[in-house]
Amino acid sequence: MTIRLKLPPLCDLEERLGSSADSVSKMAYHYRSTVEREVGLSGFPHEEGAESARLAVLRLLEVDAAMSQRDLSRALGISLGKTHYVIHALLDRGLVKMGNFRRSDNKLAYAYVLTPSGIREKVRLSRLFLARKEAEFRSLKQTIDLLRREVGRGGGGQ
Repeated sequence: MTIRLKLPPLCDLEERLGSSADSVSKMAYHYRSTVEREVGLSGFPHEEGAESARLAVLRLLEVDAAMSQRDLSRALGISLGKTHYVIHALLDRGLVKMGNFRRSDNKLAYAYVLTPSGIREKVRLSRLFLARKEAEFRSLKQTIDLLRREVGRGGGGQ
């Protein structure tokens, strides 16, 4: 399954929004919310620490291998330093390989491509994430059912 991510290049957003600090934060918010909507990453970076960050990066790189570390950082809402750390951990483990290419502005850039073991790791992490979310859902459902029973016993007051 291939997901086509329709994100405007960050340079286009910068031109539209300007380069003030407020505009940059608006741009980062727009970029992140678009990623969350298109790829379904809502909630990933801050839950379960490094494991979820690795999964989020693997998912994004599968969609767009040409994303820079800065683009990944903005899209995930994590610091550039943490993004750098996660990328290098993935490179060190052989889950991602790095290649050079020339951008349209003729500058040298990198592409981070998932290796076969990176794809397997993404699937493994996705399964773990799904199992956690399903358990969380069951727990929330039980809590909601309990609260509904309590409210039902409380009668028609207030």
